[in-house]
Amino acid sequence: MNKSIILLLISLLLFATVGLVQGQVTTGTILGQVADNTGSAVQGATITISNTGQGVSKQLSTDDNGLYNVPFLIPGTYSVSVERAGFKKSLREGIIVQVDQKARVDVTLELGQVSETISVTAAASL
Repeated sequence: MNKSIILLLISLLLFATVGLVQGQVTTGTILGQVADNTGSAVQGATITISNTGQGVSKQLSTDDNGLYNVPFLIPGTYSVSVERAGFKKSLREGIIVQVDQKARVDVTLELGQVSETISVTAAASL
């Protein structure tokens, strides 16, 4: 009888610790707000988050309040690039993401020159 109770308690203890191990967080987050030099939110800015050690990138846009949030990043060193028409591009490097950490990277964009895009389409000669 004692052996069965001990086995039952050991089994329950093992199941409880498996649940704890599975619930551990193994990723981090980069989040922040993009604003102009007057402090107004810049919506629709393109954010590129790059893991410099692994060469992996994620891209998204800021929301109506200039906010962005990139969860589930593997720990490592990242860069954050922010672009929006009418503003100078901003690049922040050396951002360390650790397990279960939220790294806040707020960016202030400066007004820049209006950029031009030239599109060239080549056609086969007849």
